[in-house]
Amino acid sequence: MIKFAPPEIADAATTCSNCLSIFKVPLNKEFPHSLAPVIPLDFDAKTNNKFWQLQTVEIECPECKKKTLLKLPTTQPAGKVLLYGDDAHRCERTGSVFCFSLIGGSHPFVERISQELWALKSAFEPNQEPTKWKLHMKDLHSGDNRRRHPLFRSWNRSKIEDLVSALFELIERNSNAVFTFNVSFFRAATRSIDALKLDCYVALLADVIYGFSKKGCSPILSFDSEKEFKGIGPVVHGWARSSFQTSQRKLLYSYISNGLPVPEPQFVEPASHPCLEIADFVSFVVARGHHCQMKGIQSEYPTEKLGRVFYSWLRKDGNYGRDRLIGFPWHELYG
Repeated sequence: MIKFAPPEIADAATTCSNCLSIFKVPLNKEFPHSLAPVIPLDFDAKTNNKFWQLQTVEIECPECKKKTLLKLPTTQPAGKVLLYGDDAHRCERTGSVFCFSLIGGSHPFVERISQELWALKSAFEPNQEPTKWKLHMKDLHSGDNRRRHPLFRSWNRSKIEDLVSALFELIERNSNAVFTFNVSFFRAATRSIDALKLDCYVALLADVIYGFSKKGCSPILSFDSEKEFKGIGPVVHGWARSSFQTSQRKLLYSYISNGLPVPEPQFVEPASHPCLEIADFVSFVVARGHHCQMKGIQSEYPTEKLGRVFYSWLRKDGNYGRDRLIGFPWHELYG
């Protein structure tokens, strides 16, 4: 399922131990078993932090047709990164776009930005406990949704604009310390939104896992659930679990994960963490920008105000773009 390999590993090559020919690693080769590390049942990050990394696999040389051992890239664990994600999509007559956004960092940073968001919410609603109400841009931006909302129906346009400005300022102020990712896939109207979502999700995982694992960090991912949330545990999304587990059987996964354990992403209660609320805002801003580009109008929420973001996008020619930028590169998609 991983279609968009990071450019640093897309041309990975190896040497046959038999005929000494050099050939490209068959990154799309799929195995009947997972290539992810094996973690013992008694694993404890402090007291028993040993897990089994796959070091080599046997592949066939395309020249001599004999089996040869391929040494896999591995790194030593150096920590964890907590990342929280939300999505947004827009469908127009001219095309559809799907976005996933992630925001987070180390545990101390996540605690800090959570406190900052709670303080911001308390400034706008001093009589409300900040953990008891949730920021959803679709409720704030849409007049119909806002009128039906028990809290936002009392807000006027000026208060909404002030909150949006404060959110932009919070994210931009932290943009050099926070990890903010956004993957956006745009396709013609004939492409199904579910296909876009799946490609976008897998591309995001590939980018994030590779970016952190090569530095020794395992990303811990939590997304807003799309399904009705009941109980206290995470919700299983079949499409997400299938794509993640299928990807782990690809040889490419070993190159992306560098032999580090990456837990299956969880889908949790919407806006149940402050970073999920921020991710909702980032996804809304980028998706709104796509909507306005398709309409040929100016967005009232410029992506430049988000500060530096790790953007990934699918170009018109089918190639994959990645860069950390101030502002989304609209010209890459809309000319």
